[in-house]
Amino acid sequence: MDKDIFYTARYDGEPDISGDINDELSVIAYDTIIRRFEDMSCALTDSGVFFKDISLTVSCTVQRLQNADETGGSSAALLFFLDHELFDEPVCEYSAGLGSTAEEAIINGTEQFCAVVLMSVLSTFGCEDPDTVNAEFGGKERSFTHSCTAYTYSIGGEPHSPELFSLIKDALPDYLGSKNAYWLKLFVACYDDEPVCEVRLNGAVMSELSDLLYNYALTWEDKQTFHSEKQFVMLLSNKREETAVPAANVIELTEKAIELMGASTNEDADREADNSILEMCRSFGTVGYEILCFVPEIYCCALLQLHRSDILKVYIGDAEVKLKCSQLRNFGYIEQAVIRYLTQQEPEQSVSENILWRSSLFESVNNAVADGIMLEDINISDVRFHAPPDYRLI
Repeated sequence: MDKDIFYTARYDGEPDISGDINDELSVIAYDTIIRRFEDMSCALTDSGVFFKDISLTVSCTVQRLQNADETGGSSAALLFFLDHELFDEPVCEYSAGLGSTAEEAIINGTEQFCAVVLMSVLSTFGCEDPDTVNAEFGGKERSFTHSCTAYTYSIGGEPHSPELFSLIKDALPDYLGSKNAYWLKLFVACYDDEPVCEVRLNGAVMSELSDLLYNYALTWEDKQTFHSEKQFVMLLSNKREETAVPAANVIELTEKAIELMGASTNEDADREADNSILEMCRSFGTVGYEILCFVPEIYCCALLQLHRSDILKVYIGDAEVKLKCSQLRNFGYIEQAVIRYLTQQEPEQSVSENILWRSSLFESVNNAVADGIMLEDINISDVRFHAPPDYRLI
């Protein structure tokens, strides 16, 4: 699978910023990073800035560069990637910068990335007395080291107290599964009495964690003047788990499955499509069953823009296991493939209908709409997965 395509996908369907990649502009960002961390054995390679002591690679593309206003200023949108052998998928983060010149805008955007993201990641690897978050998943105890220094990037004033990470730390264990690395992006802003809050875990928005930041924003005394806070926290497992199926394979299999489901027009064709999906996934364990279950439900929520909770219920025989969607390793990859299909392929209505027909959520939504409930008022309480008897949590 094309590595660049995998990198630029967003779990929640946030549109990618399109534009030509200009290597000469990216070098400005690389030079900025090297100057900032010149004491950390980093150097420019063919892949980006390589931090030798921790084997971390940072690469960048300048996705958009344009005049910001009539004064001749410039704005830059940059996309940064961080690669490490412990990361189940690359860290992908946007950053924006303003400046009187194009070079200054790129430098400022890179400085923001360094302050919010890169410093936090580097401190995770360099902690002498690290803090940990302990979690339980699939009957196993897991321990994660997190950033010793998670800087808060504030616009419009000094950061409030307490820091953002402390507001969600107690709830975080419920979201951690078998991945080796999790990265948190926390953002809160308020202007004209309207708080805007968001917590992303490995790129996907976690609605219930976001609500915790919303409650925090409501305590601000001045909610009229614009103020924002942003924090980035990396968590690394203290015991490495082997990845069951590489992320790129799950995404590629999901995309092929979507095509098969979308072309299926009757029950006989559905059974044939199901068999084809299970057969092509045979060498990847039970991921085929996850794809068959999750694609229609995620497709329904994404296409209709429904609000969905973080809850996932897995039924294995007579047992019900209640999880967060982020805990099941492949859920985010399947969601990523669905979102990308919808945004890039723009499927015809007949194709979407063939997929929605499989969704139990869609039937419930139809009934709710028939009863006069507006789509924007429908909240999906959970996603359910009836797993095969040999299924194991991973």
